[in-house]
Amino acid sequence: MTKVQVLLVPGTSETNLVDTDNTPNGLLKTVSDRLDQEKFFCKEVIYAAVYGTDGMNYIQSRQTGIDMLIHETQTYDGPTIWIGYSQGADSVGEASKLIPELGLNVIFIGLVADPARHPDQNVLIEPHPAGSYGITGQRLVQASCPVWTAAATGDPICALPEGNPLRSVADGTKFMSSNFISWFLMTLKLCQESQAQRWWDLGNWKTWGGAIAYARGYLFDGRHTRAYVDEGHTLALAIKINQLDLPVS
Repeated sequence: MTKVQVLLVPGTSETNLVDTDNTPNGLLKTVSDRLDQEKFFCKEVIYAAVYGTDGMNYIQSRQTGIDMLIHETQTYDGPTIWIGYSQGADSVGEASKLIPELGLNVIFIGLVADPARHPDQNVLIEPHPAGSYGITGQRLVQASCPVWTAAATGDPICALPEGNPLRSVADGTKFMSSNFISWFLMTLKLCQESQAQRWWDLGNWKTWGGAIAYARGYLFDGRHTRAYVDEGHTLALAIKINQLDLPVS
């Protein structure tokens, strides 16, 4: 049987464009270490993984993740699994739109702490409050293969209530870079085109006060990092993958 390639797209600062080692590390290593080595082999996708540094904004960095993920998939003559964490999950989610067009042999998609998590996406362990979604908005990954997401309660990156003011942080920094004029103009365009998230609508007033708690969860309480290991999210994802009915070749 042909081994299944597992491509791991790490989060911000977990890799960089000058990295040459594609051995899994970072948070997603807690998934890859639990996979059956007789069935799977794992590679880390090397990409920019920056947020407004090295002359590159988040959207540009995410695109390098998309490009490298597709390249690694196309260069392997066999089935592939995609797993992404944080910015890497965003790259995976966006790349999934190209699977039919490019005829990619992707048999499973796993999203950990996806900044664009849709509340209707299959979730391994249901976060609270129910109906929360990604800090950048909602993107439902629709694919012919199984798609599962991990979302820790209290993680503002993927499980933020609709009316939380932290949404303005994502809107205001997605184009952040050392080119301040470009950053300002692109953010202004976002607002002019009414694409900014309207957390301030009066219907969301009950969740306005939660910004400090969610910020603390991100900065100090490990809700975006160790919670995924300590609370069994990455273990649950590995179990899902190990239980796959793999294609015979």
